[in-house]
Amino acid sequence: MKRIVIISLSSLYLMSCDGDLAQSPEPGFLKVSITTVGETLNILPTDTLLANIAYAKLYRGVEQRDWISISDTNKIYNLYKFIGGTTGSIGNKEITYLPPGYYTKLRVRVLLFDTVMVLSGSKYYVQIPADSLQVIDINYDVNLREGQQTELRLVFDAQQSLKLDQGRYLLYPSFRIEQ
Repeated sequence: MKRIVIISLSSLYLMSCDGDLAQSPEPGFLKVSITTVGETLNILPTDTLLANIAYAKLYRGVEQRDWISISDTNKIYNLYKFIGGTTGSIGNKEITYLPPGYYTKLRVRVLLFDTVMVLSGSKYYVQIPADSLQVIDINYDVNLREGQQTELRLVFDAQQSLKLDQGRYLLYPSFRIEQ
């Protein structure tokens, strides 16, 4: 009899519990594009600067312990293609769904193996002079809001990034973010 009473009371207790899961926030929507500025460089429509953007990661919070990959596809981009306000999409998807919150840094890794760049119609050997220069950290505060789309534009500064040294160019990748 005690067993029946205990089972009955336990059953009533379990039925009274709220079985609903906690509500998750709607994601935020992030679109990251790339463009190039050249200032005084004479970049022709047929010029090329091929760079592999190995990944782009967005770091969350002040501590920057949590990060999310925006792009991890090792995609080759002709950075000169995006000159004059033209943009291209960076990312595994055109729009990335992310948890809403405060993001503080974008990290981009650019790989450039000994290659030839065409600038003003002339060919130049170009390389990144040190492995440590492949990773670019861009500190930028963005508050990704629930259910809203945020667009970030990654701007490659060709003028600041290229240094002529003994007939070849060294690439010191320089990026900034515009919103």
